[in-house]
Amino acid sequence: MRIDLTPLTEPSGDLLPVEIVERNGAGHPDSICDHLTEALSRELTHRYLDTFGRILHYNVDKALLWDGCSEPAFGGGRITQPMEIFLAGRAISQCGE
Repeated sequence: MRIDLTPLTEPSGDLLPVEIVERNGAGHPDSICDHLTEALSRELTHRYLDTFGRILHYNVDKALLWDGCSEPAFGGGRITQPMEIFLAGRAISQCGE
């Protein structure tokens, strides 16, 4: 296999005339996952400070949102199966000094 090491000739993003930004609303799955992983990170930080007096290493930035089911109706509807959210990563539970 041969790898092409030719330098890129396209301008960087800050030199382009237009920038396209994706904005997700509060109910978007990406926004929900981002908020939950951020909340988990904050809670873990507080727990580490309370337990060990310092923040230990952790990575809790993975989330999977498994969509549920609903029966939509004009002016309402009902949820027949709620969504499930899985937060993943790694965190230290002991500090051996």
